[in-house]
Amino acid sequence: LVPEAVKRRTTVEERKARNVLDREKFQLKSHGGGKTNAEKRRTKNYLMVQKKKSHLAGLKKRGRPGAAPGKQQLKRDKRKRRRL
Repeated sequence: LVPEAVKRRTTVEERKARNVLDREKFQLKSHGGGKTNAEKRRTKNYLMVQKKKSHLAGLKKRGRPGAAPGKQQLKRDKRKRRRL
């Protein structure tokens, strides 16, 4: 059995280029960055959150101190609104 061609050693540049291509396979392509706090809140168990949510809603309705003022939604949060 005679090999068709001798397999030559790869150069340093070729190995680095292959490493970059392999690394891209494992990167998440869905969206950059992590989750926002609002996204994390949506995935949390509702039973853990319901009491705090109703309490803060009551404070906001009555305009009491301790209630957070309504915040403007950032552009990034608008984009990530429906992601989990």
